[in-house]
Amino acid sequence: MGMNPVVGALDADKDGTLALEPKLIVADEPVSMVDASLRANILETLRTLQREHGVTIIYITHDLTTAYHIAGRSSCSTAAA
Repeated sequence: MGMNPVVGALDADKDGTLALEPKLIVADEPVSMVDASLRANILETLRTLQREHGVTIIYITHDLTTAYHIAGRSSCSTAAA
């Protein structure tokens, strides 16, 4: 299986610079359909983008465990009754 095109576009060069320089990433269920080892790799990549490059991530998920791993702050949305 090939690399996710978004992860590839954000891949850092050997000197640590990004191919693209996003300020915001909207990640809609980015790890919902991948195995545990790839999930951990994607989550760590997102954390690195936050920490080292100051990227803001809007992380949309139903999985609270991964949300807590990524979030500095969080907000929940519920269906209106």
